[in-house]
Amino acid sequence: MKSRISLYPQSVFQPAPSEQFRETVEGGQKLDVTVHGNLDSDRVIVNCLPWSEYTLRPDANARYGIMARAADAVVVSVDNPGVGAHGSRLSRRLRADLRDGNGDQFAMMQHEALQHVAERVGLYIANSALYGYSQGTIMAMKLAPLLKPKSLILSEPVGVDPIAPKDLVRAFLADGKRDTQYKAENPRWFQDITRLQFPPQPATLLASVQMMSRGGYFASGLDVQGIKKTIVYGAESTVCTTENVDNLSRQLKGAEIIELENENHSILNSVGRMAVLFEELRRSHRL
Repeated sequence: MKSRISLYPQSVFQPAPSEQFRETVEGGQKLDVTVHGNLDSDRVIVNCLPWSEYTLRPDANARYGIMARAADAVVVSVDNPGVGAHGSRLSRRLRADLRDGNGDQFAMMQHEALQHVAERVGLYIANSALYGYSQGTIMAMKLAPLLKPKSLILSEPVGVDPIAPKDLVRAFLADGKRDTQYKAENPRWFQDITRLQFPPQPATLLASVQMMSRGGYFASGLDVQGIKKTIVYGAESTVCTTENVDNLSRQLKGAEIIELENENHSILNSVGRMAVLFEELRRSHRL
C-alpha cells in the first residue's frame, strides 16, 4: 500500500531532555548511546543514525530530542561511526569490515550497547519501533533480527540497488542543494549549529559512498518477516528513487510506502518537517 503526504516547515520546539552514556562492548569498543524523552512513555523508538554520525554531536542530539517530543516517545540513539570517520573509536579491522559492506559484527556491538543502557535506565527496548535514515537503514536492517522490534521504519533507504559510486555522489550533491532552504526554515535553531566545525573527510566520504553503492543490503527480507514495515522517501529524491523503493518493497513483503511530496534526501536538515513526519508516524500507529 502506498500513500502520499505533504509536510510543512513547522517551527521547532525545545528538544526533549536527554541522558548520555558511553558503553564498552565486545573487544573493548566504545559506543555512545543517548536517551531522549520521558522514560515513563510506553512508546520507544530505537534510532539508527546516518553515516558517521555520533549521538554527542550537538546537531544530532538536538534533532533527535525534537523527534522524541513530536512522537511523544523515548528515542534511543546509538553511534554509527560509518566507515571510520574522524575521531572514530572503531578498530582498523572493524572499519575495514564496514567498508567491505559487512556490518553484522558492528550491529551486534550496537545491540549490546543498547541493552546495557536499557537495563541501566529500566527501559524495555524489545518490541520497540526501529527507525533508520539513509545509511542508518542498512544498520536498522542488521539490528532488526537481534532487536525483534514491533515495527521497522526505513527513511530514504540507501544500498538497495548497485550503483556506480560517481553516480551516487552526483545524487547526494543534487539533493544537497535543498540544504540551504531546509536550514533557512528554522534559522534560530540552526544559528549555533552552523558554527560547528567538522574536519573535512573526503577519504571517509568516498569509502562510505563505495559501501552504499554495492547495493543488496535488503535482499534478506526474511529477516524481518512478521514485523510491520514502512518505507519513507521523498518524491524528489535522486539518492533514493521510486525505482529503488519499488524494488525494496518487493524484497520486504507487506511493506507500506509513504511518499513525501516535494521532498528529497536532505529532509533530515529540516527539523521542522521531520517533526511533522514523526507526528504523522505516531498518528498512523507506525511507531
